[in-house]
Amino acid sequence: MIGSKRDRDYEELLETIERIKEIAREGIPIVVEGKKDRASLESLGVEGNYIVLNGSKKELPYDEIAQYEKVLILTDFDREGKKVAKSLVKNLQSFGINPLIDERNYFYRKFGRKVKQVEGIVSYLRKYAREGSYNGHL
Repeated sequence: MIGSKRDRDYEELLETIERIKEIAREGIPIVVEGKKDRASLESLGVEGNYIVLNGSKKELPYDEIAQYEKVLILTDFDREGKKVAKSLVKNLQSFGINPLIDERNYFYRKFGRKVKQVEGIVSYLRKYAREGSYNGHL
């Protein structure tokens, strides 16, 4: 049984990653800011279609996403990532695409002070597994 708040947070993080895996298995593409974010998610077993934002302007390749009804947004958990996510939501909705943002917002609310980028999720989980009392994943 998981007892401490830290253990519960860790378990909730793992559950969120499982939800992201399910979304990816449904064929819904995942928007990330960079190649390291993609590699981080793949190392967690999130296999699917990724859309990496183009350049420093963080622009979406709309011709690539026009075929989708839904897109999962997983931008970084810092101020810039929040700004990019907000812009993506607005732009995707204008194209009639449903932006899925709940998982990103969860990470931001729950771990935004500890993990600033998507690529940092893996190191956070590994650090917890090394230091924590929970003998779960990783």
